[in-house]
Amino acid sequence: MTSLPNFKSKTFAVGCEIDAKALEQINHRLLQLSEKDARNAMRRGFTKWGKFTKKALEATAPFGKTKATERVRGAVRPNVHLKWSVITKVKGYSKGLVTWIGVGVKRIDGSYLTPHWYLGWLENGHAIKRATSQAERIALKQRGERGRALNFRVVGRSQPRNWIKKYRAPLSAAAVQFVEPEIEKAIKEAGLG
Repeated sequence: MTSLPNFKSKTFAVGCEIDAKALEQINHRLLQLSEKDARNAMRRGFTKWGKFTKKALEATAPFGKTKATERVRGAVRPNVHLKWSVITKVKGYSKGLVTWIGVGVKRIDGSYLTPHWYLGWLENGHAIKRATSQAERIALKQRGERGRALNFRVVGRSQPRNWIKKYRAPLSAAAVQFVEPEIEKAIKEAGLG
């Protein structure tokens, strides 16, 4: 149970990281099963964990303005919310022993139909910018600034909210509680325990 996806991406922000001792115990039990039974037990356990995690994150998701549209980068876009876009993904089975799960927000690249584009800002913080005045632009040109640096000035930083990251440790600890019963159930069904 290791976190394989890139959690700094704008999609997944929580991964299942189980400590080595618990991992050894789980893998020892999984080795008693056939590869297919082990994989199915892991899938069932992590699917239950994913549903539990999704509900926990949806309950605490920041909720912005309730209007149907919002202005994003000068254009009117549909107002999507993180609360409505939490997803889980179970993937990466390897011989029924090791898997990972990611929890994040839906992502449609190149689109404002999902809030993936601002999850990174929310989790990691961001610069607060304002447009430069004509006098500032002239002064910046004289100093040798070019391109976008002429149009915007950073006036502060937004602090990271860590909406999903703060749940990583407690939700990862809960993962074992969801996986172990499924493994025990599979062992009993296979007549090994």
